[in-house]
Amino acid sequence: MAKNCLLTKLKATVNDDSLDILITDDYLRMELPVATSVGVDNAVVIYGTNEDPVDIEVLDGTITRVPDGSTLIDSTHALIGSTYMDNSTQGFVVSSTNSTVHVIVKNPDKVKGISGIVSVTGGISQIEKMTGLEVFYINTNNRGYSSPAFSLSDIGWGSFTSLIRLADLYGNITGDISSLSALPATMTQISLNNNSEITGNINSLGKFTNLTILGLNGTGITGTVESFVQAMRANGKTTNSEGINIGNTLSNATFNGATIPSGTAKTLTWTASTITITDGSSYNVTVNA
Repeated sequence: MAKNCLLTKLKATVNDDSLDILITDDYLRMELPVATSVGVDNAVVIYGTNEDPVDIEVLDGTITRVPDGSTLIDSTHALIGSTYMDNSTQGFVVSSTNSTVHVIVKNPDKVKGISGIVSVTGGISQIEKMTGLEVFYINTNNRGYSSPAFSLSDIGWGSFTSLIRLADLYGNITGDISSLSALPATMTQISLNNNSEITGNINSLGKFTNLTILGLNGTGITGTVESFVQAMRANGKTTNSEGINIGNTLSNATFNGATIPSGTAKTLTWTASTITITDGSSYNVTVNA
């Protein structure tokens, strides 16, 4: 049905599929990678819960598959839950010859997890709309795309009160690690390997007493493991027998007066009076601290 033009008041119709969908301030528009190395070809990994799904609209592709518990409304519009598809992939599948797809998220506060971001309309700070985010993998699978370049201080990390895992392994992030201190203390993973322009002192992460994975290889972070553990103890983690997987090395952060040699993956543990880093084989160092 023809509507009155808001300016001329004349009857008019518009039929132009190239026009952008109206985006409100509550929406989040992102360019996401179309994955070929996460178990399901052409998967876009973003998800919510089956009870509270993510309302997404694809602007330049066709949705061909959604996980169980999700709803395909039409070829470009779906409600994405969280049930795994085969090979442990969450999200939806698109039919597209492009390596990326532009998506409008109409209820970004319902997003629970995302793996891969190429760009964000309005700047990286717009991701703060994903207030329910639990898993934020900016770029962890080498899928041939570049993630956005930004400083850690560009994001208000305090927006993510439910976040438990943060990872980016491909080097476009800068800034001081202390910016992450606004994240919840319940974080279990912080992996920022290969971001050489990330700086600061490792003891800034001492509040995250639930960490099981800490990846700082290839960063500019300094300090000592001893001071990091002391900060952990001060925050209530007096001992840690299960350990933190620290990968091959902690780059410029030292332990027992020296940088940790790269090689095999290592585990950091401590008692009330000692600290140990070991790879279970050739590197096994304990200090009284």
